[in-house]
Amino acid sequence: MSGLPEPLADGLWTVERRFRTMGLPVSSRGTLVRLPDGGLVVINPPRLDRPLREAVDWLGWPAHIVCPNRFHHLFAGDWKKAWPSARLWAPAGLEDKRRDLIFDARLGRQPPPWDPVLATLPIAGMPRLSEVWFLHRASGTLIVTDLAARVGARQPWFLRAWSRLNGAGASGRVGSAAWLRLLVADADALAASLNAAVGQCPQQLVVAHGDPMADGVVPALRRALSRLSPAFGHAT
Repeated sequence: MSGLPEPLADGLWTVERRFRTMGLPVSSRGTLVRLPDGGLVVINPPRLDRPLREAVDWLGWPAHIVCPNRFHHLFAGDWKKAWPSARLWAPAGLEDKRRDLIFDARLGRQPPPWDPVLATLPIAGMPRLSEVWFLHRASGTLIVTDLAARVGARQPWFLRAWSRLNGAGASGRVGSAAWLRLLVADADALAASLNAAVGQCPQQLVVAHGDPMADGVVPALRRALSRLSPAFGHAT
C-alpha cells in the first residue's frame, strides 16, 4: 500500500494507512470525494502525515471531515487541525464520546451540502455503532466502514488474524465480524436500512478494512451481512 490517495473513479480516491493500536499493526481506508467547487469530503479520515497532507492539497481542500461511525474518529482531530476551515461531522452519539472535539454538524439531521454528489445512508438499528454509509452517485460506489470488511493478504498480520478470529475471514472475500451482532438493537430497522442502501445497486464497494471491490457487490453484501440480519440476507 502506498499510503497515498489512489483513484477509484472520477473525483473519488481511497487511501489506506497503517497504524498501531495497543502496539499491534492495523490499517484503515479513508475515502476522498471531490465536490464541484473543488472541496473534498473526507470519509473516515486516516492517519495523517506530511506526504499525505501534500497529496490531499494537490487534489483539493478538505471542506468536510466525516466520522462515519462511533468507532472511526481517531485521526479526525489531526485533520481538523490541518484544515481548520473544514466542517467536522459526527454520527449520533460521538459528540458525547469525543468531548475533546468540537463538531460542526451531525450526520442525519439535515440533507448535507454534498448530497448532489454523495448520498448519505444512515444504518438504523445499531445505535451503539451509529454507522453511516455513503454512495458516490456518479460511479455507484458504496462506502462502508465496519459492517463489512474485505481483509486479505495486503493487510497487516494482526488485522488478518483478528478478522479470522471474528468470522469475517481474511481471504479477500467480503465478510462481517461476529461481534457486530452484539450491537444490533432493532433487527427490523437494520434490515430496512440495509435493503434501502443495497437497493441503490452499487457497482463498487469501499470498506474501511480491506480492499475495494468492483464486481458482484450486491450478492457479496447480502451473503456477508445475513449474519447480522437474516431478513436482509434473504431479500431479493
